[in-house]
Amino acid sequence: AVSSKWGYRYTAGWRVDTNGEPHEVKDHSAAHLRQQWPESDALVGSHLRLYQVHSATFDSGILDSTETHAALAELKRDKGWALGLSVSSPAQGDVVDAALKIEVEGERLFDAVQAT
Repeated sequence: AVSSKWGYRYTAGWRVDTNGEPHEVKDHSAAHLRQQWPESDALVGSHLRLYQVHSATFDSGILDSTETHAALAELKRDKGWALGLSVSSPAQGDVVDAALKIEVEGERLFDAVQAT
């Protein structure tokens, strides 16, 4: 079984020196999910069993975005993937508690958590 994570857009183009610009930008929007999941599916889809939100936080918007929740639930239903999230902030316990309360059409959205 393979797990993959989504939620960051890499902006440095493999450059080390970015003149102070970030190497990556967190984006937990439904639009970004719709861009990233086909890439994961094309690379490891036949083995993919767990699709995770990379570094969920209160500030990232993933906990409040019903549009992203609906898109994730569609993947869960159509692809059969379990859904998870990774957390790493000092508030990770509260983030996990909030995430595990999210439901779409009466079903809990997230099945797994990766915590540090």
